[in-house]
Amino acid sequence: MDEDGSTIDGSLPDWANQIYSFDLAHLDKHFKDAEVEDYMVDTLSFSQLLSEHEIKDVVLFVLDVEGYDFEVLKQLPFGHNRDSPGKFRPMVICF
Repeated sequence: MDEDGSTIDGSLPDWANQIYSFDLAHLDKHFKDAEVEDYMVDTLSFSQLLSEHEIKDVVLFVLDVEGYDFEVLKQLPFGHNRDSPGKFRPMVICF
């Protein structure tokens, strides 16, 4: 490996395909002039996820979103009653 972490033949290191970010500058910091691909993905709200899978109780909620944790937490459907459809009240939140 070279000093920058790339392999001797110039290819990217093994961990390179594990860097995902909403911030293009973050990617550029690690890989100058790297080819970046955008993907459109289907999404659903957290309330929809809870409802569609009939999730009634969340004990542990773990969040790791590259510094956007508070923005995500503000949008979550917290409820006072765990039995409310589409709401949740985890015992522990880790971020």
